[in-house]
Amino acid sequence: MANQWVRLWVDMPNDPKWRVISKLSKQPISLVISVYVHLLTLAANANERGRTQTNEENIACALDCEIDDIKAIFSAMQGRVLDGDFITGWDKRQPLREDGSAERSKAWREKKKSLKEERTQTNASERKRTLDKDKDKDIKDKESFTNVKDKKKGHDDLFPNADVTEQKQEKEQEQSNQQKPPEPPEPPEPPKPKIVVPYKEIEEVFHNTLPELSQIYRLTEPRRKKIKKLWVSELPTLGHWERYFRFVRKSDFLMGRVNGNRGPFNCSIDFLINPSNYIKICENRYHGK
Repeated sequence: MANQWVRLWVDMPNDPKWRVISKLSKQPISLVISVYVHLLTLAANANERGRTQTNEENIACALDCEIDDIKAIFSAMQGRVLDGDFITGWDKRQPLREDGSAERSKAWREKKKSLKEERTQTNASERKRTLDKDKDKDIKDKESFTNVKDKKKGHDDLFPNADVTEQKQEKEQEQSNQQKPPEPPEPPEPPKPKIVVPYKEIEEVFHNTLPELSQIYRLTEPRRKKIKKLWVSELPTLGHWERYFRFVRKSDFLMGRVNGNRGPFNCSIDFLINPSNYIKICENRYHGK
């Protein structure tokens, strides 16, 4: 039996409904989306497509979570993505029946065969035209060579010393070129200055300024690349790095002094050296009350 398929819309992972359902059920968005995708697969395989025909216990076992969590999500989904056990918007997004893959494959093979035959015919015509052009060109080149030869013969009859004069002029020109002083070579391009990033010193500034945050165990290569990018474009001295870390220290959210939706935020060096996070921090996005 062929596999059953369901369709997902492009913005499904970022749909604001999941955030609403997550807050109402007090469950993470990842679990909410997992439950919804699980319901889609059940609805696709049901006798009446679109109806989930399941219970919270089955889904809790499948997703390895608590039944009460699934019940809370089911309750929050009602009126938003569920209408009883029917998935809202099923008829609009999901096909009434599966497309015939055999017919599609057959049509694709026939189209490919037709295009191949057209290309073969086109290439044969192009080769014939190319051969005709090459033949015409050979005839014209032969006629041109004959005309030049005849003209040169007539010229030699009228001016028997012309070749000698031309050879003399070429020799004088060659001697003149040899007497010219050689042009000075172009100066080499100055070497580009090597960028030296004090990774160890930046690590010490981080530890001394933000001892409450997770300490750095090792500066891996990806971390070094991000630090180098900030060093070149934004923070070119150790003083800049120290001021940046002191500014981070003023944020209650980044320092874990306030609780977010999931408890205190656990900030780390990876978050602070991320280019997009650096811009947000400089824009006071994490320093609000």
